[in-house]
Amino acid sequence: FVGQSVKRVEDRRLLTGEGRFVADVNPPGVLHAAFLRSPYPHARINDIDVSAARSAPGVAAVLTAQEINDLTHPFPIFVMLPGLYTPLFHAMSADRVRMVGDPVALVLADSRYLAEDALELIEVDYELLPPVANLAQALDSTSVPLWDKAKGNVVFDHSDSYGEVDHVFSSADRVITERFR
Repeated sequence: FVGQSVKRVEDRRLLTGEGRFVADVNPPGVLHAAFLRSPYPHARINDIDVSAARSAPGVAAVLTAQEINDLTHPFPIFVMLPGLYTPLFHAMSADRVRMVGDPVALVLADSRYLAEDALELIEVDYELLPPVANLAQALDSTSVPLWDKAKGNVVFDHSDSYGEVDHVFSSADRVITERFR
């Protein structure tokens, strides 16, 4: 097909409204999921009140991180290196969010719309913490660590040199040093 015009076969079906998508398939008993996500880049979760969401029409279940994390295992650690701090990552944030969008609760309902409506009934008491939003903040040793057990916000620091690096730079015609943002 490279370099050739390929005749599209799906256009008529899609343009006439006869297309069928996964979202159009709705067998009996299917529930729709919607996640409540953190609006803050860094905050402690003091409390989550899901009682109003649980009693909303069409809602089958509302699960917090505590319930989900009790049923699941943390994501596996793929790399272990000396000096590397690798925190355990769970499916949802239970006590602290570390980025905008961290999931904190899950609603299962009869439709996507009902699930999203129930999300608005969940009340989360966040205690805002200073965010670490860029490299300069992460490298600043006075910034609040995102992970309590970490020694800072630099997860791993390692460098290697191969060959005679100092000699090459000292004998180069030009050495350009630049900082990129």
